[in-house]
Amino acid sequence: MSKVIEIYRILKDKLGEEEARVVAEAFEELGGVRKDIATKEDINKLKLEIKQLEKELKGEIRSLDNRIWWIVGVILVQWLSLMIAIVFR
Repeated sequence: MSKVIEIYRILKDKLGEEEARVVAEAFEELGGVRKDIATKEDINKLKLEIKQLEKELKGEIRSLDNRIWWIVGVILVQWLSLMIAIVFR
């Protein structure tokens, strides 16, 4: 049996049927909202996911950094080759 129904039955004798129904519905609505609230476990899982994404992002940034240095090196070599070709022409 649902706790909301138990609350309704207990309050019905003390407050009356209409008042008990209103209180029980309020509890039910609050319970529905509460399902949407994150638990500590949810937050801890999210923190782990964020840490994993952070590691992956750092790896991607390192990879991009290495590629940029290679591109800069190739451009410098090409530029120097062009300058040497112009000077010794």
